[in-house]
Amino acid sequence: MESTTAIALLIILVFLALISVKVAKKNERLAVIRMGRFFGVRGPGICFAPFFIDKVIRIDLDSVLPGWQGWSETEIEEKIRALIEDEQNSVSG
Repeated sequence: MESTTAIALLIILVFLALISVKVAKKNERLAVIRMGRFFGVRGPGICFAPFFIDKVIRIDLDSVLPGWQGWSETEIEEKIRALIEDEQNSVSG
């Protein structure tokens, strides 16, 4: 009986870990909102964002920030941070 419980718990943990993995394409970034505050930008590539802590907003850079290819990662993150904070301020205020 104990081994059945352990296996069920292991399956649940693996499932929770798998649904927390996000993938961003080369022209996408993932804006991570942790506990209601902007936490950072992830991507491109694989990102781990626990669904019970983080909210992930997928941003297509080609449509939101045209000309982004010539910018540094810092500039892209600053622009995305400004977009997210403006969105949060317009919703709350």
